[in-house]
Amino acid sequence: MISCIKQLKKIIDKVGIVHYTCPPVVGGVEEIIRHQTKMLTDDRIDVRVIVGDGDRFNGKIDLVIIPELKADIGRRFNPRLKEKIYDSLIHATKGLDLIIVHNMMTMPFNLEATAAIAEISRVIPTITWVHDLAWFDPAYPFPNKEFPWSLLINRNPDMKYVVISELRKRQLTKLFGATEDTPVIPNGVDIFEITNCDTELARILEPKIDKGAIALTPGRLVRRKNFELAISIVAEINKKMAFSLIITAPVDPHNPDTRDYYQDLKVLVNRLQLDDRVVFLSEMADLTRWDRIRSLYLLSDILLLTSKIEGFGLPVMEAAILKTPVCVSAIPPVMNIVGDSGVITFDYHDQPSDIARLIVDRLQSSDDFRLRRRVIEEFSWRRIYQNKIKPVLNAVITARR
Repeated sequence: MISCIKQLKKIIDKVGIVHYTCPPVVGGVEEIIRHQTKMLTDDRIDVRVIVGDGDRFNGKIDLVIIPELKADIGRRFNPRLKEKIYDSLIHATKGLDLIIVHNMMTMPFNLEATAAIAEISRVIPTITWVHDLAWFDPAYPFPNKEFPWSLLINRNPDMKYVVISELRKRQLTKLFGATEDTPVIPNGVDIFEITNCDTELARILEPKIDKGAIALTPGRLVRRKNFELAISIVAEINKKMAFSLIITAPVDPHNPDTRDYYQDLKVLVNRLQLDDRVVFLSEMADLTRWDRIRSLYLLSDILLLTSKIEGFGLPVMEAAILKTPVCVSAIPPVMNIVGDSGVITFDYHDQPSDIARLIVDRLQSSDDFRLRRRVIEEFSWRRIYQNKIKPVLNAVITARR
């Protein structure tokens, strides 16, 4: 990945993002701009956001406000205003390697800006990011197909078109003809932002989440928690699917048996060749903060409690409220909580392979789990950026040189 970043960095240093508005103005496109900006700046690319209204929502960006870029759908086309916008954009885009224009070439909210950008694209590589097409929306009747309305329904040969879905690609094909070279780059999701997971914790968890499912095993590092069973279960699950275990329990420096137990568990992990599958998270992160524990529940695919003895079973209730599936040993205090809810229960004397089969069957038959994995694998912003956005930026620059 580092080599890919270096390759792009040699070609692209500065990118402009152009739209009517940007955050904190609320809107779907504005949200996409926020994420794209973060990905680009995280990749050490300078970003200049050029909009009609908004604020400096990211401390790493340059912000250029051109009030004439704001939407004004009821206005009659004004050639002088178009020239003013063109002059402003020429100045604002100076020094940029390329610009990404969101929705302005297929929607009629500011036709003067559309016309100005069409001319700008002759002098700077331009990607037009198609979220919507007015031609297919009855809310936007076209009075005619003449200029400037023609700009919205005819391909601009100086631009690279990107669409957000297969539907938009089919619609673009109806307008322009063949669009085989038009990439589909879907909107994405930042799973760590949604779960309020901080950067340090996300850096630890991301490789595990990328590989497959995660089980969370909270609690103190005492032998009655029976962590060795959880580790053995994970070894069996990995024979059928990728699976990691997050153990939150810290070592108690004042309890010699805790230190001995920890070493025993590490030996077991090594013997079962699970060093990259079992994480003793307290070694790496401060888990005294509840917000981090909450993020762990939200990011985990299942709560796994293998205790021989519990006084109550608080994690079961926490998992239930945060909608994390539960798999627990059938000991009296815990069973008093789960009742006849249908969660996975087992006898802690059961074979790890039998418990593993219960977990695998439950996850693989779960619509929610399959959708969750699909979103992580296909719609995470990081993957979209690395696999789709970055190659398009690279290709556009290369084609114009």
